[in-house]
Amino acid sequence: MSPVSRFSLIENGSQARNLSFDGHRIETVVPGRVLAAQFESEGLFLLLFTDDNPYEECLHVILLDEGGNLLDTVELANPYSPGMLDGLRVSSPDSVDFGFFGNDHWRLTILKESKLHLLQSPASPVQYRPKFGRHRLDLQPVK
Repeated sequence: MSPVSRFSLIENGSQARNLSFDGHRIETVVPGRVLAAQFESEGLFLLLFTDDNPYEECLHVILLDEGGNLLDTVELANPYSPGMLDGLRVSSPDSVDFGFFGNDHWRLTILKESKLHLLQSPASPVQYRPKFGRHRLDLQPVK
């Protein structure tokens, strides 16, 4: 996995935002207000967005293929909790590590094959979209 700078946000004049990939608009509508980081791994793109609200921050992660098609989404948030993406680093060819809620540590991995994620507890800060289904992204706390 390596950092890239091939994507940028395009404002639509509403709450929705699209992406530009190498200067060309793609139709993928993305969550969040700030494109915080972007990585490429084996022809897949991992993009991390924040809402730019330090008092109730949410980290939105999307996985795109080479054509800009959305493959997977996961969010990290706690209601009424501050958050800041911190210490982001590539930890393996398919993973990044980071902090978000203070002294916590998280590992985000692009899986080679999709994995079934069972329903998450409503109290869990990790929420997969769709909630029930197979996912290529895996977000876990690191001890």
